[in-house]
Amino acid sequence: MNSPTPEAPLPRWRYLHSLSFKLLAASVLVVLAVAGVVHVLWQVTAEKSVNGIVAELNREILQGVSGSVLSVSEDVAASHRLMRALFEQKLLSTRAPRLVEKFLLDLAAAKPLYTWVQIGFANGDFWGANRLSDDSIRLVIRRWDA
Repeated sequence: MNSPTPEAPLPRWRYLHSLSFKLLAASVLVVLAVAGVVHVLWQVTAEKSVNGIVAELNREILQGVSGSVLSVSEDVAASHRLMRALFEQKLLSTRAPRLVEKFLLDLAAAKPLYTWVQIGFANGDFWGANRLSDDSIRLVIRRWDA
């Protein structure tokens, strides 16, 4: 009786030219090509999306900051006009330093964004209120020595 002989494996050069190898290689190439195309499309979409989000955040931050700066600038100008009017109407005077000191300290306490409130005089002196922290304000009086 003849016993069946196991099929010998194909030599390497014959396997590379076989139909199964070609189908396997074609399948791998198609999968890699599709994956590459999908990756590139997702990357482009993600970059556009991230760029759009960053641009929107920048616009919102800029609008918020410019609004705050404008508000603080208007507030400072109003405080300046108030101080000038009080001195012009003689409601505050260098002859009543305690009233000026109280006004400066109260103004600094009322305006949490202010770190300094000061006024200078023609003789070179200046008085100011300096916010050191949320609960600490000091009075500074600088007298000109001339």
